[in-house]
Amino acid sequence: MRYIKIFHFFLFSFLIFSCVSMKDYYKIKSPVSIEKEKITQTKQITNENIKFNDVIFKILLSKTKNAFIVKSNKEIYIKNSVYIPAAKEINISIKNNNIVVNGTSLADREIELVSDDFIEFNSRKYRGNIGIVLLNNEILIINKVKLDHYLYGVLPSEVIPNWHKECLKAQSVAARTFAIYNKLNSKSPYYDLDANVLSQVYKGVNVETKKTNEAIDETTDEIITYNGEVIQAYFHSNSGGKTASSEEIWGGKLEYLKSKDDEYCKKEKNYRWNITFSSEKISELLKKNKIIIGEIYDIKIMERGESGRIKFLKIYGSSGTITIKGKDFRNFIGENDIKSTNFTITKNNNNFIFDGYGWGHGVGLSQESAKSMAENGWDYKKILKYFYSGVDITKVRLK
Repeated sequence: MRYIKIFHFFLFSFLIFSCVSMKDYYKIKSPVSIEKEKITQTKQITNENIKFNDVIFKILLSKTKNAFIVKSNKEIYIKNSVYIPAAKEINISIKNNNIVVNGTSLADREIELVSDDFIEFNSRKYRGNIGIVLLNNEILIINKVKLDHYLYGVLPSEVIPNWHKECLKAQSVAARTFAIYNKLNSKSPYYDLDANVLSQVYKGVNVETKKTNEAIDETTDEIITYNGEVIQAYFHSNSGGKTASSEEIWGGKLEYLKSKDDEYCKKEKNYRWNITFSSEKISELLKKNKIIIGEIYDIKIMERGESGRIKFLKIYGSSGTITIKGKDFRNFIGENDIKSTNFTITKNNNNFIFDGYGWGHGVGLSQESAKSMAENGWDYKKILKYFYSGVDITKVRLK
């Protein structure tokens, strides 16, 4: 009986401490507050009750010097302007360094197009409004849209919509965090993010799905923080078996972006890749990037980082020898062909065979690993806390 009582005591103690631990793991931390003026970039907030998800994000869709058309199923009008009649189709061009709207030249350097329906540009429909900015005789087309409405067009552009819900929720929180960080640290006064891989891919209403929208709605206002600050929530397709630290790839050390072993990516589509280039083709691609190497005799890997990714390689050619960063080589040859910097090189006559692992820079969340983790019972918070070290998942609010 005595041993049974001792056993029950230790069992009870284990359950108590386990429950406390799990409760601490899943509890929502205190909300992170961001000043209205800092995130909205305006000094006067007319609506005191504005919620964070009402903040407008400015997404650069395109830059052009050519004429283009913007459409809607309902009439489009120019905000705060009485000079241009509303119409379902708006023709925009540049003439004498002025914006021309449906044949009328405007003195304004910046206008905003508004409709009660989606606005279409370049065969894609968008929520929110379309900003037109004339800068250096070039037009910037900018979608002004609420945060989660922006994410509706990001999530299905970045991951497969029929992936496990917990994976989609992890990507939602990472994408929201990425967007907020970039808005807070925007380098342009005209827009916060690009609509392509320079930020995160955004394709508007056309790609929206019920499942991805639900994942965003179910995580509304949730972001990733480290020591109470919004993190740089980088992500990539497949780590190739090990993620990279920010220091290894970009040189800046961030405690929450450490290298992590990643077994879950190994059965996924982009874990392995292989491609062959001729010596002539590599020389041609390097020449386009102002590297004159002539006929290439050999390519040698000089140094790898802690995750196995190539830091430097040396190219031997008839016009000389050059040492080049692995990430620059990938960029010059093509990031959709050389999918990562974790590869080996084999020479076969006049060809170079690249055998590689993973797709992307390798920092932060591995999307295909998140898919596999979710399928194996991981929830979205556990996934995020694995790839981003020492972080909290919390709510964001305005103050």
